[in-house]
Amino acid sequence: MKTHVANSNNRKTPAAQRIAAVCILSTLLLTPMFANAQEPTTVTATPEEQQKAIQLAGQDHAALLNFLIDRYDRNVRDYTGTFLKQEKIDGKLTPNQKIAFKFRQQPFSVFMEWLENPVGADKILYVEGQNDGKMLAHPTGLISWVKSVKIDPEGRQATKSSLYPVTRFGFRSNLVQTLEVYRDAAEKDHAQIAFTGPETVAGRQVLTFERTLPHGQYENPRLTVRLDLEYLLPTEIIATDQNGDLISHYTYTDLNFNTNLTDQDFAGLN
Repeated sequence: MKTHVANSNNRKTPAAQRIAAVCILSTLLLTPMFANAQEPTTVTATPEEQQKAIQLAGQDHAALLNFLIDRYDRNVRDYTGTFLKQEKIDGKLTPNQKIAFKFRQQPFSVFMEWLENPVGADKILYVEGQNDGKMLAHPTGLISWVKSVKIDPEGRQATKSSLYPVTRFGFRSNLVQTLEVYRDAAEKDHAQIAFTGPETVAGRQVLTFERTLPHGQYENPRLTVRLDLEYLLPTEIIATDQNGDLISHYTYTDLNFNTNLTDQDFAGLN
């Protein structure tokens, strides 16, 4: 029979044992917290969430929008994709623009690079709290040799090439703005909303909402919103005037969520 004899030189003193215990306990307590912060959360809606959205769409649009915002806050940290847009600026429609983008919710960060038909700039970067609150832009045209310029994201120079500032970009902003207008219109009994779906549009299952408001009292008298059923996010928004003429058309495609974007992804225009 073999006898194991402990080596007294390897024995820990009571003080050392207490320190080791504290280290082990700290590791056990802290590791899950940091691990969970990096664990990907799924943006794909469950069948129960999809059914709830369909039910609320037919009953209470304010409750639906609040549900979508709450779900976004719980599930989305960042996303990348392609943004398609066309807008009427100073009475003229811009060309159809195709833009690759990166977006991070906290801190609010947006990087865009135009793939087709840039208007004024072919790259922009905005990070909340950086660059003195300004947006960095790489201009096109005669001064394209300039590496970047700082622009007030809500100033006149920025709005010459875009209806809305970069500070209003993204799904959450879209949902919050739609909710604010809906509440105001509902209080005045102005909103007329039609709902259709689920239906297939461009190969995606969506719910479609058409909102009509009195002419001259609201920014977008007629608004069509397509809510993607997989993500429960508004991936297409079309605004028209009282005559049906286009004001703006936005589409999000090629979406990838929670890709763990870092500060490096928003470090510059290159």
